[in-house]
Amino acid sequence: MVLSLAVGLVFGLCAFPFRAQYSQALSADATTASMAVSYLFWFIPALVLQFVLVSLGSALRATGIIKPAVGLQVLSVILNMIFAPLFIFGVGPATQERLSQRGFRIIADLQRADEIDLMKQFAGEGRRLWRLARGIDDRPVVPDRGAKTISNETTFETDIRDFATLERTLWRLSEKVSSRLKSSDL
Repeated sequence: MVLSLAVGLVFGLCAFPFRAQYSQALSADATTASMAVSYLFWFIPALVLQFVLVSLGSALRATGIIKPAVGLQVLSVILNMIFAPLFIFGVGPATQERLSQRGFRIIADLQRADEIDLMKQFAGEGRRLWRLARGIDDRPVVPDRGAKTISNETTFETDIRDFATLERTLWRLSEKVSSRLKSSDL
């Protein structure tokens, strides 16, 4: 249990200071980022608590004391339900922006929406979002499917304004993509 507490605290101490940067990197707009920071303010400590609760529940089950262990597991589920109105991930930036403009910033917003209203606003995508917000997804899981895209990228330490440097870099990246396409017989 001491180890789980230590791991939980290390996680909390590492995650808590960077919650704003994390939220800004994944959010479509400043409002959503602000909501994410507010959410993580409570969620990260709750997650730290999860380490201890799961460890304590496992220890109690190991000793044969089942009822308190089950109570701790139920408590951890309740904490997750309270502190986890999941943000909307898995949509592209344009859709995320359209959702945000219409007031859909977290999954709970989509869960409260009427299916027909979502379909009026987002056509077929609205029905898909309505279903996914409720955990309904009939697509088969295909773990070993091939890549949908072939690309290559680089990150510059500083902004590059020199055309010749950019041209050389783009040529090198294009050659890598070309090589990968040729090796894949595409």
